[in-house]
Amino acid sequence: MTKTIYQRVIVVLAFISFSSIGWASGNTANQKEWTVLIYLNADNNLEGAGYSDIHEMENVGSNDNINVVVQFDWESTSGTNRYYIEKNTQPYSKDSHDIHSKLVEELGEQDMGSASTLEDFVEWGMKNYPADHYFVIMWNHGSGWELNQQNINKGISYDDTSGNHIGTNDLADAFLDIAQFNGKKVDVLGFDACLMGMYEIADSLSDSVDYLVASEETIPWDGYPYDDLFNAFFNRDDRSPANFAKDAVDTYGASYSGGSQGNSSITNTAFDLSQMSALKESLNNWIQDIMKTQKISAADLLDASGNTQSYSYSTYRDLGDHVKRVMAKLSAATSEQVQSKAISDGQDLLKAIHHVVIGNFNSDKYKASTGISIYLPYSSYGDSEWSASDGDNSLKQEYMSLNWAKTTDWPLYLDYLFPIPSIGWN
Repeated sequence: MTKTIYQRVIVVLAFISFSSIGWASGNTANQKEWTVLIYLNADNNLEGAGYSDIHEMENVGSNDNINVVVQFDWESTSGTNRYYIEKNTQPYSKDSHDIHSKLVEELGEQDMGSASTLEDFVEWGMKNYPADHYFVIMWNHGSGWELNQQNINKGISYDDTSGNHIGTNDLADAFLDIAQFNGKKVDVLGFDACLMGMYEIADSLSDSVDYLVASEETIPWDGYPYDDLFNAFFNRDDRSPANFAKDAVDTYGASYSGGSQGNSSITNTAFDLSQMSALKESLNNWIQDIMKTQKISAADLLDASGNTQSYSYSTYRDLGDHVKRVMAKLSAATSEQVQSKAISDGQDLLKAIHHVVIGNFNSDKYKASTGISIYLPYSSYGDSEWSASDGDNSLKQEYMSLNWAKTTDWPLYLDYLFPIPSIGWN
């Protein structure tokens, strides 16, 4: 049947309207099950590792169910590119700087140490590669909760061109913005970066991310085994966010266990961040018990702190191991009647940690680790950086500037544990 001009106009207008709606919502007709967005900041001394990891990704590539997209910033020349990772079957040249995947955008030099650059990439990826679920991976140097102080690099995503990096508060704010853009929390966030498996960081992200993958200890040069991770998860029948987080931990641990890749200093944890509020409540209850009981001597508390599992930064120590050691001291030092509530709440706190930690790998060196570290600046003299005798408490001020620190009793516990020396123990 021949259409009238009027009918043709209506059809064209309907198509334009439908196309506009589809574009604005991120082209949902092409929506896949997962999109993996890798924020690969190699604008520093990790550039070679960055190319190696892209080659690992290209060993597997994207598929009909899963997009893999990378924003890559390197050090040797100016520029930042976005790639859609495709399976590569061609050999790499000797300099190993070949990338065979599809170049989507050439951006020019970007400041990868800026939270706004991170937001822009993730939101661009969500819009252009829509999916039911998103796994964001931050690839770079990492140093836990601390910001840049006295020329010590701390935070995450160091960009040597700009000299900037992303601090904990900015990181948390960025993911809140991303979650708002997405209409729901990010399914999984992974840190292919050192020392990011901290309570302070996990709790700060709990309003914007469902699952977190992070290490209490440093990450080796080779980082995540991307080909092993993608093969393990892509071939699963149940590709849930929790399973993706667990696979990231399992394949990472396996890649550094024995053989030529063996490494004795390995940890990695999958966190269920929906359990962080319960963990905070349990931690606060336990802290109040310890401070009210006041039956543990200064020497015993310091001994428990000093023996708590620590990492490359000695001020980062395992929370669960610390609780166990304090409980052991409490059991030995007080009557059953006095210790009962502190012991009971300590056991509840360990259970809360167990509920947060849904996947964990520790090499033998870190077998005391329970999966989550915390800032515990121990000193054998009781005079830690938390309460420096010279009056310089700038690190304490920095810690208290964290949004997270205002919502927990942990700073009160540090005050109790490390009082100003001239005042003495509470």
